[in-house]
Amino acid sequence: MGFLTGILIAVFIIGFFAYIIGLMSIYRSAFEKGGWWGIGLLFLPVIGPIYILMDLKNTYKALLIELGGLVLMGASIFFKPL
Repeated sequence: MGFLTGILIAVFIIGFFAYIIGLMSIYRSAFEKGGWWGIGLLFLPVIGPIYILMDLKNTYKALLIELGGLVLMGASIFFKPL
């Protein structure tokens, strides 16, 4: 395993954990808003964007963390060595 490959794996892992932290923050916010929001978010993925847009004041930081994690994971896959 080369040096660049190791760095890309580390970036992917950091991005994955950032994504999970952002996702869990959104779930926590949904369950705090109401139990049905949380259950809907868990079992109906279509509810996610609706809830985030309706409660953007409380979810924008978690959304940015989640999107940042996705960007890191995507970048680590895109820049893989040949």
